[in-house]
Amino acid sequence: MSIFLDKKDSEIDWIGLIPKDWSIKKLKEIAIAITGITYSPDDVVDNNASNSILVLRSSNIQNSKICFEDNVFVNQKISKKHKTKVGDILICSRNGSRHLLGKNIIIDKNGENLTFGAFTTVLRSKYNKYVQYFLSSGVFDNILNSSSSTINQLTIRDLNNVEIPFPPLTQQTAIVNYLDKETSKIDKKIYVLEQKYKKLEEYKQSIIFEIVTKGLDKNVAMKDSGIEWMGEVPNHWEVKRVKEIAKWQIGFTPDTKKSEYYDGTDDWITIRDMDGKFIKESKNKINGSMFPKSWITPSNSLLFSFKLSIGQVAFNEKEVFTNEAICSFSPKSKVNLNYFYYSAPVFIVKNAKKNIYNADLLNQELISSALVLVPTKEDQITIANYLDIETSKIDIKKEIIKKKIALLKEYKQTIIYEAVTGKIEIL
Repeated sequence: MSIFLDKKDSEIDWIGLIPKDWSIKKLKEIAIAITGITYSPDDVVDNNASNSILVLRSSNIQNSKICFEDNVFVNQKISKKHKTKVGDILICSRNGSRHLLGKNIIIDKNGENLTFGAFTTVLRSKYNKYVQYFLSSGVFDNILNSSSSTINQLTIRDLNNVEIPFPPLTQQTAIVNYLDKETSKIDKKIYVLEQKYKKLEEYKQSIIFEIVTKGLDKNVAMKDSGIEWMGEVPNHWEVKRVKEIAKWQIGFTPDTKKSEYYDGTDDWITIRDMDGKFIKESKNKINGSMFPKSWITPSNSLLFSFKLSIGQVAFNEKEVFTNEAICSFSPKSKVNLNYFYYSAPVFIVKNAKKNIYNADLLNQELISSALVLVPTKEDQITIANYLDIETSKIDIKKEIIKKKIALLKEYKQTIIYEAVTGKIEIL
């Protein structure tokens, strides 16, 4: 490995200089982009139904690998071009979370002869391995950061016009072989850390479940809750429905076609912002003056996600707006919100149903009717304080691992970027 001596200007800001014998091509010159199929709820069938075919979606792209934990099958006539082939590059091209746009995988034997949904795009190219590494170099970050659009999508036009440094084939092969070797080392380290992180989270959730269903006093008299999964509970605790103890409101999403709605400085919370116990500000802003004041979520409310990734919780430190995937429990609720921060994800999520895609589903009615355990006010405060201390110890360990994973992923993207932009010569 060395540095190329003869270079030229690529005329692409984020790429800079490239080797003299490399060219710049648009993706459409070396690959075909195909948008996925659309289907209705009536098309969805069980996986064992005759003529069913699995639809690959963005949720099937996990950690640069194909994942079959969240599957949807349809009964539809699928054209030849919409059946996946080994070597296809599957890209998340539309998603509610902007940071997930561009995540991609190469289809292997396990993903062959399936189809793919409209929120994904397939790229077909005989240079697929090199192209896929380039797509993992940070190119989509640059596309999205240069766009003022609030619509979270990569169109066929966006993909077709992506400019890619294109080395001679012998160098492409050397680059791919080098990156296969180096990234696999990093991926193994990331996997080990992710397993440690997962075990810590499982341990944390087991502590929360035990305390919010059994309490802290091991000698307290118990009674049958009458709920199978809950078992016995402290005798002096009550079982109530959420509607009896809490007040809440649901957020909204402004019309994305009206740019003036997003020309402001007011916080508009989405699930992506709920990555800690307290939210200081949102990544997305709106012009709050264009919406009713009644839509404002008061400060110190408990935010609870009930769509897509359900059961995430956080407190807002100031007045905010939220999107329609978030339920905000008011500080005026009868339940202590610090306690509810721990118990709501346990009890409310248990009332979720499965939608046609086999994903957990919550709505206002299901939230309202969810059964929850209500300790005495004194017990609620004691439990919340105890869990604050115990879970914070685990969270510190998780945060250390999270930072290590982030550094490894950053390093991985750096060596990919340096290789596919000709910053280093692979011999």
